Amino acid sequence: MAEVKLNEKQKRHISKMGLIIIAQVVIMVTLTIIMVLVVSDRIDKMIVADNTAITKEKCAELELYMQNSSTILSDYTSAGEILDVLEHPDDPEAVAAAQAYTERISAGLKNLEGIYVSKWNTEVLAHTNPKVVGIITRRDPESLNDLHEKIINSPENMYSAGIILSPASSQQIISLYKGVFDSSGKPIGLVGLGILTDGIVEDMEARNTKITSDSQYYMIDTHNQKYVFAHNKDLMNKTLDDPAVNTPPEFISLSNELAATMENKSGTFTFRRDGKLFYGIYSYVGYMGQVFIIDGSTGELFRLTYDMLIYLIIFTIIYIAVAFFFYRLVKKQEETVSRLDKSMKKTAKTKESLNAAIFQDILTDCRNRVSFSNDFERGNIQDSPDHPYYFMMFNIAMFSSINILYGEDIGDEVLTNVANTIRTNLEGAELYRTGSDEFVAVMQEQGSLAGRTRICSYADQTIASLSNPINTSAGPVNAVFRASIVKKSTGIDLSVLPALKDTLNQSGQATPGQIPFLDMDTL
Repeated sequence: MAEVKLNEKQKRHISKMGLIIIAQVVIMVTLTIIMVLVVSDRIDKMIVADNTAITKEKCAELELYMQNSSTILSDYTSAGEILDVLEHPDDPEAVAAAQAYTERISAGLKNLEGIYVSKWNTEVLAHTNPKVVGIITRRDPESLNDLHEKIINSPENMYSAGIILSPASSQQIISLYKGVFDSSGKPIGLVGLGILTDGIVEDMEARNTKITSDSQYYMIDTHNQKYVFAHNKDLMNKTLDDPAVNTPPEFISLSNELAATMENKSGTFTFRRDGKLFYGIYSYVGYMGQVFIIDGSTGELFRLTYDMLIYLIIFTIIYIAVAFFFYRLVKKQEETVSRLDKSMKKTAKTKESLNAAIFQDILTDCRNRVSFSNDFERGNIQDSPDHPYYFMMFNIAMFSSINILYGEDIGDEVLTNVANTIRTNLEGAELYRTGSDEFVAVMQEQGSLAGRTRICSYADQTIASLSNPINTSAGPVNAVFRASIVKKSTGIDLSVLPALKDTLNQSGQATPGQIPFLDMDTL
């Protein structure tokens, strides 16, 4: 009986140990399952977040591409040769100078399809391709009126046609137009720009946008329901509802949904292609109406999660090793996120630098015409009846003759010296370069007679300094200046610029004590 009791004790002990082992295994498996679910969910979210960041980065690249194109067109528009040919379209010398300038600018622009200046009726005055000069690009009155309306109603009279298929080259381009108006606001012409989108597509290919072996990427214009560009080149410029394209219905639904809003959005969706389930990640640039999509098969995109579940079944008893694997996996993913974060910060700094370049004149370190238009756009400046704004314009008369006589490098030195002289004499004034040979200084002063007298004294002092020979590397250069002063205390807006020019044009060479003055508050 003792032996039997001993065996029963042994059995009870084994059974208890078995229960303990089972309990330990159950606890370990439960904890492991919880950990796997938590970590898997985190990794899934990080995978989605990482690839959402990629789509946003691509959209940011497209926005920068558009901004750069706008800057190029604005710089071209403000060139003296372009303004001169629009004011004198029948002058052969002005036309020749504009064509030479256009070809010179074109030679330095990457991915340029063409840049040109034309009359308001679209008769080309100068073009990257000289053979195009003289043609009228829009003979259809309805088409011409539509273009005019869009230019006039666009901010700063710059109209973006977006990414289109060029009728001239049959290539995809970013198409921009900008109207040019005289001092009375009458349109005298327009400039146009076509930048090939090959640079964007090549960059996407170079950076390997694929997130799985069967990934594809797409850029869709939600307004016209077309593929702008895609990994599969056969899709480019095809409509979403084209039967030959076989677009997933989820793409069409997403495009219709986004087309109804101007807000930037990003998100995910699922769809099937060739019988496989795919995961789509998108980012939408609302004001452009463009959505960028990257897809990847769910089985491959989330393979890591499925593998972990398999490891759970196989390696249940080696819990520590599995936990260490998860830890290393998460650390690796966090390092990837860290690298992505650094890359995005670098992109943000680049964008900030580009924005600074848009508002600053690199040669003279003055704020440029774009900055002036932005600062003094209607509603940006509060009324100041007690301390009105005084605008002083200084213009280098016949500056083109200096460039011709001494060369453009010396002309640049003259411009730099003029800007520095104005700064020295008008300390505290905000200085803008509003034209190739034109500077505007802005100061606030009392609205009394004493305040006006001080401003006129400052301007006289500046003209006296500018009248001295300008030292350059080619020796002293003499320049003749014209000047004008405009005062305005309420309703301050861009109308001061044409008023300055009109006042300046009413007089000849500026001399101290005889600078024309216009009080816009009395008009």
